[in-house]
Amino acid sequence: MDASGAPIGELLPHGPEMTVIDRLVEYSPQRSVATAVVTEASPFFHDSGVPAWAGIEYMAQTIAAHAGFEARLRGEQPRIGFLLGTRAYESEASEFALGSTLTITVEPVVVEARLAAFQCSIATAHRVATAVVNIYQPEAHELADLRSPASHG
Repeated sequence: MDASGAPIGELLPHGPEMTVIDRLVEYSPQRSVATAVVTEASPFFHDSGVPAWAGIEYMAQTIAAHAGFEARLRGEQPRIGFLLGTRAYESEASEFALGSTLTITVEPVVVEARLAAFQCSIATAHRVATAVVNIYQPEAHELADLRSPASHG
């Protein structure tokens, strides 16, 4: 499904200053695709590009946009999720170069309750990075507990 008409700010539950992807261009329950152009204004930009380790954040935000689009289809607001970790992050490049367009693909491989694992990749002219990213999307009451001053005691 074409998702390019959905403003990225409506799909991600955080502010624009830390948004690394430009738009979700394709959505299906089995696969979503986002794009990002590396500019000097990109979060994590340093010298001539974005370090490849930041690819994990591009993948995580594409997962968040995938979940945000699903929420939008249900008439709900996007919810906060937590990156639990990655497995087997590999990158052929040390950085994503200034001016390059990144195509980030995420595919859920395991979804159980609020835990999920996604097979992810980043491509420029060809695939340059891959990983499995694990996420957790807490219930509203769990977030409230985390934000409560009593939980910081």
